[in-house]
Amino acid sequence: MSLTDFEKGFQHSEAERFARMQRVQARLEQEALAQTVETFVREHKLYTPPPSYNKAEVIIVKK
Repeated sequence: MSLTDFEKGFQHSEAERFARMQRVQARLEQEALAQTVETFVREHKLYTPPPSYNKAEVIIVKK
């Protein structure tokens, strides 16, 4: 039993659609994990952001 060109094209597009869905799912899982880690770090105060560098905080040392 051989597939017609139309059926082959459809089969190919199904494979592409499945691969694309897997990539989207992986990206969503990665973003969810990043959000979870960010929330955990913030809640447990494991990271302190650097101070903003405005003129009042910058000290120039001359030798």
